[in-house]
Order: sequence, then C-alpha cells, then structure tokens
Amino acid sequence: MCFGRTTATRIFFPLFFILLFCPSLLIAADAAKDYVSKGDDFLKKLEFQSAKSEYEKAWDINPALESVLRVRLGVIMAQNQRWIEAADEFDEAAKLDPNNILIKFNLANVYSAMNLPEKAIEEYEKLLKIDPRQDWAEFNLSTFYWQQGNLEQAIVHCKKAIKINHKLPTAHFQLGTLYEMITMDDKALECYQTVINLDPKFAKAYYNIGVMHGKKGERTEALKFFEQTIKIDPQFAEAYVNLGSLYMIKKEPETALPYFQKAVELKPDMAKANLNLAVAYRDINNFDSAIKYAKKADQLGYKTAKSLLISIDRKMKNTKTSQEKNE
Repeated sequence: MCFGRTTATRIFFPLFFILLFCPSLLIAADAAKDYVSKGDDFLKKLEFQSAKSEYEKAWDINPALESVLRVRLGVIMAQNQRWIEAADEFDEAAKLDPNNILIKFNLANVYSAMNLPEKAIEEYEKLLKIDPRQDWAEFNLSTFYWQQGNLEQAIVHCKKAIKINHKLPTAHFQLGTLYEMITMDDKALECYQTVINLDPKFAKAYYNIGVMHGKKGERTEALKFFEQTIKIDPQFAEAYVNLGSLYMIKKEPETALPYFQKAVELKPDMAKANLNLAVAYRDINNFDSAIKYAKKADQLGYKTAKSLLISIDRKMKNTKTSQEKNE
C-alpha cells in the first residue's frame, strides 16, 4: 500500500496589504483634501490614472501626502493584481518614507506575487534592519529562502522568528517541516509537538506526527494521530488515505474501505486515494468497483494503476474459476 508522506507546504504569514492612511494630514489642507476625495472616487471605479492625477495635485499642495497616497494606490493596484504598477507605487513611497516597515512589507509581498523572491528577500532584510523584532518578517523571510532551495537560511530565519516570539505555532510547524526535509526527524518531531502544545487544534501537526510514526512502523501511534487529525479537520483527505492504508497493512480491507471512500469524496482527483480504493475493492472481490477506481487512478497518471488493473483481472478470473469448480 502507498503510505502518504508529509506534504511540505510552505506557510506564509498572511500576505495582506496594509492601507496606510493619516487623516490628520488631510485635515491640514482643505484644497488637498478635495483632490484626495476626487482621487478616491476614481479609485473606487478602478480608474487608476485619473485617481493618480488627482492625488498628484493633492501632494503638490501638501508634499507630506505623497507617501500615504502612493501606498493607497499601490494597495488597490495590488488587490487587482496590477503587480508592476503596485510595485512602482510602493517603491516610490519607500523612497519618500525609507523607515516605514509597512511599506517595505507591502513591496516584498508584491515582489512575491511577481515571483521575484530575491527582491522580496531584499525588502525583508531592509525591514529587519529598521526593526529586528518583527517575527512575521523573519518567518516570511524563511519561506522565501525555502522557495529558493536554501534550506540552511530558511532554518536560520525560522529560528529567529521563534526566538522573537516563541508562541508562534506556524513557525514551529515550518521549522519541523524543514527539519524533516534534511532528515532530522527527532528535531522535527519536537517542533510538531511544540505546535500541538501551543495550538491543540493544529491538524497538520497531528498529521505530520502520524506520518513520522508510520515511517517508523509505529502503527498504533500513527493511527492515533491520524484519527486526531480528522477529528479536528474532517476535510483532511490525506489523513483518511493514511488511515485506510494502516488498516490495509493490518489486512482489514473492509475497515479501510470507508476511509478511502471519504478521501475520494473529498478529493475526487486524488490519484492515490482512487488507487487505494481500487485495491480495497479488489481485496473484497468487488471487481467492478475495483476496475472503476483503478481506471480513474490511471487517468490521473498514477504509475502503478495499469499493473493494478492486470492484478484485478487476474484475481477476477481466478475467483470465477474457483467458483466454477465448487459448483
């Protein structure tokens, strides 16, 4: 049976865009306020150039408004996935207000959306020079290094995030996943256990601990953690697959069957779930269903599906021959 491994999913702190707005600046100049109001009206209609034109008139009157209004433009452009224009606005805002960490945060996130991790890293490093206490910045920096395949630096910055804020379950989880990738399983297990201590409803941590017990052949422990996973998150399809696999190893296909069925129900295009469901049906001699799901696994590109179809056909013929002899 195919026993599911940990899915190494990179987790970011929420990459949201913070709208920086200082109403006191607008109150200071009525003429500027009128232009800002007109710009806001254009912005609501996504007429960016018209909005920018009005904002430019406002910051000509009150230069202190330029950084705030450029960020406002950048936020709306980013929300509409106009990444290059958003990056330009945030970049200009950063030049005007170089010590504003939220502007750098937004610029880094835009670079991430543009698939430019090197530039995102650069902005986060600038941000941390201004304020080294930002745990979320260290955490996201870890993720960007992971994207580049630099696991050493990913671990370094994940540890820094934890040092700043030890009560950060996502950082402990990511560190555990990184340790697994470099086969430091004992350290990974410690990280996942810390996650559970901090957040008893963190389903992925239970799942990963279950996988690690499964790899060691500790099936009772693995079973316990996968059951806890689906108790917390009933939509966790991979956990159902692994539960079914454990029962198949115990040669209990009838018990395994509903777990595989649930996984396919949740994720119809999960090739592994369809294949395992086919195996379970084969083992209880439900050949029509076995063929159906083996063919689906084959369509989804599972390499062993064709071999499974052959084994189903062979067992079906042998069963038929045996039945004829008994008659």
